[in-house]
This record gives sequence, C-alpha cells and structure tokens, in this order.
Amino acid sequence: MDEHNVEQKNMKGEPPKKLSAPKTWDDYYAGVVEWLMYHWGLDDHCAHCNGDTWSVGSVVALANATRWPSPPGHKPGGFSPMVPLVCMQCGNTELVHALWIFEPQNELLPQQSEDEEP
Repeated sequence: MDEHNVEQKNMKGEPPKKLSAPKTWDDYYAGVVEWLMYHWGLDDHCAHCNGDTWSVGSVVALANATRWPSPPGHKPGGFSPMVPLVCMQCGNTELVHALWIFEPQNELLPQQSEDEEP
C-alpha cells in the first residue's frame, strides 16, 4: 500500500463509520489507507499477479451511464468519485467509491503542487 502506516483494525468488529471529509491531501491518503487496512487487511494481493504493493491515486471521476441503473443516491448521467488503487507490480487498477470511505463534502481539496506525488 502507500507509505502511510496505519494500524490494522479488528476485522471482526463493526465496520467503521465513514471518515470525515479530508481537509488536506495527507488526510485523504491516511483515510484511504485506514479504510483499506480495515476492509482489505495486510494480506490483500493483486488478483492478477499476486503482488502486495499498492499505490493510492488522487480521486478520479467515473461517468455514470444515462440508461443503466445507477447506485442509490446517484442520478443517471452524473459521475462517481473513485479512488484508484494501482498494483505496483503489474499496474492492475482497482476503483473504490470515495463516498464509501468519506462523508460527502462541498469543498475541494487544495490543488496538489507539481512536486507532490499522488
């Protein structure tokens, strides 16, 4: 996963509530890693290559089809904010809906500078 180290949660306990909306990119990355550690655990391997190193990318927008059932709370033709998780061994990309991890927010995170890596 990312270089952020987060203690693994008790996998038998109640699922954590959604995290508060991040105010900084560091909050975003730490929150994604915390959620992943709870839901994936330490031993999640890539389904394609069995790699175990993942990179957390910046949120991307996935366009919803206009004539396909949309998930609850989403209007057809809108978009879904997705967190890309990239296997560092083969490039396989998993997408996790950002609103499964974080509470919705109305404010945008500050733009990342050119020297910051996603």
